[in-house]
Amino acid sequence: MTAFATNGNDLYLGGGFQNINNLPHRKVAKYSLLSGLNDSNASCFSIYPTINTGRLTLYDNCGLKIQEIKVFNSLGQLVQCKSNSVEIIQEVDITGLPDGIYIISVSNFKFTHKFRVFKN
Repeated sequence: MTAFATNGNDLYLGGGFQNINNLPHRKVAKYSLLSGLNDSNASCFSIYPTINTGRLTLYDNCGLKIQEIKVFNSLGQLVQCKSNSVEIIQEVDITGLPDGIYIISVSNFKFTHKFRVFKN
C-alpha cells in the first residue's frame, strides 16, 4: 500500500509496510519541495496497529527513547498521558476508552509526531 499527500511545499509519502517483532507498522516520510531535504521527524516513529481494539505499540525508529505519549479524542481533549519513559518501544492501552478516532502524540528528546488511530 502506498499513498501520498501534499501540504504547502511538503510532500508526504507513506506505505512500504515493514515488520518490527513480526507486527506490521506504517512508515511515513516527509520531503520538502523547496529544500529537497528529507525531514526525519516524519519517519522517526512507528505505531501499529492503526486500526485496533485498544492496544497499540509505539516504536522510536531514531533510537532516542520515547519521552511522552498523549492520547486525544476526536474533540481534541487529552484523555490519556504517559511521560518520562526510557524505552524505545512503548505499549499504549486505550481499551477503556470508547470506540472512535484518536490522535496519538509521541515525543522523544528531538521530535514530536502525531498519528491518527481508529479504535473499534
